[in-house]
Amino acid sequence: MKNGRQVPPRPRRARPAQARSMAADRPAGKAVPPEPAAPVPAGPTPSGHQPVPFPQPCRGLPDGLHPFLALLPEVLSSPALRLVGTDRIPGHEVIRSARVRIVAERGFCWVDETTPCIVLTRPYYESGDALDLYLDLLHEATHLRQLLEGRDVWDESFPYHRRPTEIEGYAVAVAEGRRLGLDAKAIRAHVTNPWMTPAQVTELLAAIDDFLDGLRR
Repeated sequence: MKNGRQVPPRPRRARPAQARSMAADRPAGKAVPPEPAAPVPAGPTPSGHQPVPFPQPCRGLPDGLHPFLALLPEVLSSPALRLVGTDRIPGHEVIRSARVRIVAERGFCWVDETTPCIVLTRPYYESGDALDLYLDLLHEATHLRQLLEGRDVWDESFPYHRRPTEIEGYAVAVAEGRRLGLDAKAIRAHVTNPWMTPAQVTELLAAIDDFLDGLRR
């Protein structure tokens, strides 16, 4: 709920065609133990470069609230945490305190500001592309840090693609995606969402570059 009304989940990307479904791996009547984190992605990046290791999501957790580190056990070694956090609220502190609620709903992932936690839908958790899921969780962790700063991550005075909190969240994902070797086409594909027009995506990408340039000054 937000301001006394139901806030619709904000879906994010999922690429089930590129991801292995776990449904066939589940023994009948048995819980599925979490899969161990793998050190590298399964194949080359969309840019054709050799894959760069990144923290792999740990699959197989049940519905409910979990520590962020239960989903991404290796994330504390990621250089992306420098952007997830700030000098005042370091990224590793954000991650250590962050929680993720896995829910049996449709959609992808978003932030519940009342708990607070990241809400992750089971279909995306089980079948989403590992790199998309990793980048999305970094994006949403950035929103958790923004909540700690007292910011309104749902500030509706801005359209979605111009919202400062979203520009910053996407900037974390874009910077990390580029570090991992994603080219411009793959970055645009990651940022693209059904509720943004191509022109809005282009504007968002320009705002992300401006934000990242500002950090380098």
